[in-house]
Amino acid sequence: MFGVEDFLEFALRNAKDPKQINCPCMLCGNDDSYYVRVVKDHLFVNGIDPSYVIWSGHGEATLVSDSDSDDRMDIDSDESVQGNMEIEMNSDVELDFGEDQEPPDEFQWLIEEANRPLYPGCKSHTKFNALLRLQNLKAKHHMSDAAYSDWVELIGDFLPEGNEIPDIYSDAKKSLLTYGNLSGSIVKGYNACPICVENTKPTRLVNGGRMSYIGSRRWVGRSHPYRRQKTAFNNHTEHSPTPVPLTGEVVMQRVEKEVPKYKFERKNGPSAYKGVEDESRPCWKKNLFFLLEYWKFLHVRHCLDVMHIEKNVFESLIGTLLNIPGKTKDGVKTRLDLVEMAIRLGLKPNLEGSKKERLPLASWNLTLAGKKYVCGSFFSMKVTKDYSSNISSLVSMDDLKLSNYKSHDCHTIMQQLLGIVIQGVLENPVRIAVISLCIFFNEICSKTIDVSRLPKIQNDIAETLCELEKYFPPSFFTIMVYLTLHLVREVELCGPVCYRWMYPFERYMKICKGYVRNRARPEGCMAKNYIAKEAVEFLVELLLEDKTTGIPYARDTMDKHASGAHVVSVYGNLFNQAHLCVLQNTNEFRSYFNGHLEFLKQEFSRFRKDQKWLTNKQNMTFADWVKQKASSKLVADQMSESAADIPEIVRWLSDKPSNEVLSYNGYKISGTLYTTKGKDDARSTQNSGMYLVAETPQVASARDKRMIRDEMSFYAVIIEIWELDYEKFRIPIFKCDWVDNGRGVVVDELGFTLVNLNKKGHFNDTFVLGKCVEKIFYIEDHADPQWSVVIRLPKRDYNDFEVENVVTDNGIIHQPITVLMSFIELSSSLSDEEELGYIMASMTEITGNCIVAYQRYMYDVLKNTKMRDMIAFVDPAMVGEGCGQARSKAEHLCARFITSKPGQLFLVSYNSDAIAKYNTEKGRQRLNAIAWNNLGGVPHQPDHIQCGFYVMLFMRDIIYDQDHSFVTNWDKRNKLVYTQDDLDVLRNEWAKFIINKYL
Repeated sequence: MFGVEDFLEFALRNAKDPKQINCPCMLCGNDDSYYVRVVKDHLFVNGIDPSYVIWSGHGEATLVSDSDSDDRMDIDSDESVQGNMEIEMNSDVELDFGEDQEPPDEFQWLIEEANRPLYPGCKSHTKFNALLRLQNLKAKHHMSDAAYSDWVELIGDFLPEGNEIPDIYSDAKKSLLTYGNLSGSIVKGYNACPICVENTKPTRLVNGGRMSYIGSRRWVGRSHPYRRQKTAFNNHTEHSPTPVPLTGEVVMQRVEKEVPKYKFERKNGPSAYKGVEDESRPCWKKNLFFLLEYWKFLHVRHCLDVMHIEKNVFESLIGTLLNIPGKTKDGVKTRLDLVEMAIRLGLKPNLEGSKKERLPLASWNLTLAGKKYVCGSFFSMKVTKDYSSNISSLVSMDDLKLSNYKSHDCHTIMQQLLGIVIQGVLENPVRIAVISLCIFFNEICSKTIDVSRLPKIQNDIAETLCELEKYFPPSFFTIMVYLTLHLVREVELCGPVCYRWMYPFERYMKICKGYVRNRARPEGCMAKNYIAKEAVEFLVELLLEDKTTGIPYARDTMDKHASGAHVVSVYGNLFNQAHLCVLQNTNEFRSYFNGHLEFLKQEFSRFRKDQKWLTNKQNMTFADWVKQKASSKLVADQMSESAADIPEIVRWLSDKPSNEVLSYNGYKISGTLYTTKGKDDARSTQNSGMYLVAETPQVASARDKRMIRDEMSFYAVIIEIWELDYEKFRIPIFKCDWVDNGRGVVVDELGFTLVNLNKKGHFNDTFVLGKCVEKIFYIEDHADPQWSVVIRLPKRDYNDFEVENVVTDNGIIHQPITVLMSFIELSSSLSDEEELGYIMASMTEITGNCIVAYQRYMYDVLKNTKMRDMIAFVDPAMVGEGCGQARSKAEHLCARFITSKPGQLFLVSYNSDAIAKYNTEKGRQRLNAIAWNNLGGVPHQPDHIQCGFYVMLFMRDIIYDQDHSFVTNWDKRNKLVYTQDDLDVLRNEWAKFIINKYL
């Protein structure tokens, strides 16, 4: 009783924290700190650690111990983890020797300690070897400290007397610990930018009490029109040159000259504004890095933190758009600052009005309907697994705000999702400026960057910030927004962002947080456990063959099912399609496809030039032909007793799979999870989207026999996942609903690919091998729910020596609009050197771009005949069926009609929305009425598909009609069908124009 009181009194006298002290009981072992009364209870219940005879953890500095005690090391846990995380043998580790013994050489002592046998007479194991194995097992199986201590104690009881196994976990960890042994820039104020320093030149907002880092016009060209504009910016022209970064030598001189003279205050909260004194405040605090000899020669001494810059820009942007309390940059003080700067006086606040009427609606404000639209879009999003957090969980539809997002959520929303959801709620100039900012972050975070494009990217971000200055309040432009101007420079000097940003360190912080056992000393716990982990891993790899715990060396890339299965019986056309898909995409069958095609040309000589007929015939007969071919050759080889030269995969695959097919809801292909549409409907994630690039021949129409070979993009949704059983092989294959490329795929003016999942096509080729596709997901366009935006995910590489960062895998890939004709596969056109890509056998129509090119030719015809004011064209890609949102098409048509000349004839698809919108504008602007004539005489193909060449030829006949009597005469031509010769005449005209004009 008296001993405990004496100990507590001594510990309190020497304690750094009078409220808490380390507990030396048998269970805690000085690892945990508690209130004094708790430590007292622990000592009475558990007893004190018998080996703790020198109270080094509680202030005792004298090294005194009994000569017959074991050689031990005590580490002051509070001292060894503060400051530098390196254990010094002469300070933090105390060795216990006899009174007459000299302290031996520390390194020699460690060698002897490591070679000490586990128990007297043991020759196969040492104490150190045993501790390493035990510690590795503890980490591998996530064993608690208490269980580990009991386990070690039990093992010690089984071993002979005098063994070296510690009694408790703390002693074991102390032994292993023994063996295992920034920028300083100011970020606020007038000189907040460490690159521009005094050339930052911010504007102090009088009412807001903060700095506004406007002035992006200095980064555009000297003759740029933005520099001369006043009203749109700050009522001043801009003639200042672009700030030049200081060299390292200049920075070094200024640090030595300015920093010692300035007295930095302690961080006791924000200090009052000090006027000129704040303007002259140094940008740096002197730190140890300036002592390095090479430091002043570095062009970039401290990289800007792109991760947190992007996060802060996103928070300011989304907070201002949604007017989130605490995040928005708008308010009464912001509006008063606009009045103070004498800009945008129409936004002056009405201080006497109600709360809702106090602030006039500004360009950056969303209406209530707009907020519901944006939040509803985020709330309904389903993203793919491992892409980001569940986006819907970040949205509050009651408060209309986003919250609880992490840095990586800001990264994905900023670069991919925000530009999609704001398309229908902001004015066009504001929307383009925001999307341009998103695209900048997307480009700057790419894993590969074309150096020649960096000047263009720098110019784009400068113009983007200028545009934002025109439409957003000055309070929006914090130092984080300003620093985006310097990111391109650092990419040029330091390389891609993904190799130096903070995401890996943020991930590792999660591991470090798991080390915390004592919440009062989190840093000490992290340091102590980090040292123990590093010591164990190093020594295990050095002395043992056991694999250390931690991150695996390679991820599981095997193809395997991810759900239960049920058996389905498949026969007929579907079975043949699935089997043909496997054969077409197996390299070993390439020569067989070529041989079969030659066989068909000889067998059906009158169709030898009809490539389409030959391809369809090959698709129907190849599977049976190759089966018979392989079987007969195998029998012949066996009869002649010679080794069969047929590859094993050909022998097994040619014999067709079993009709009993295993069907799954989920399957992993090379580590990537794919699921069916039915499973996605019941989940909060989306893993059924699929994208395919296929090199296919392209044709102009159903009658066209001349083909062009090139790559095309295809989009689909997985409906079923089958596993075909070829006895020796099991091959996963997807049954999909493909989107029709002609009617269901468009690219908008900002580069987003939109698909209409209801416009299905390629019904004769519904299967695809899992190894041939890439994973994507779709985001529904709330302005037109029939259309969805495609978000592509780069394919990950899981090789040990080329592992990609998960964070850098999130990049928008803007797809160019398809300008080539439709496709049909001909395996005979493949040379021996070419890789056999994925094969599809189908046909669609030409794209609108072909028609636009022909319109260009017809315009030249009208110009030469002085008729260009009589007939006008409209881009079919902007107004045609399945080409974007109805509202945007109507607006485009209306704008085209308004600029037309009296009596001018337009060749355009009928659009009732455009008529209504034009009639509204007509009364407002005193425009002439328009008369719509629906022409029913467009010639049709035999299969009643309006092909692009038919439309082009129809326009040609209208323009060449001298008296323009088509309004009354062309309706009588319903039975007309254009011949192949008619199409050839048109195609020759079009080809000559393309060659002369563009080639």
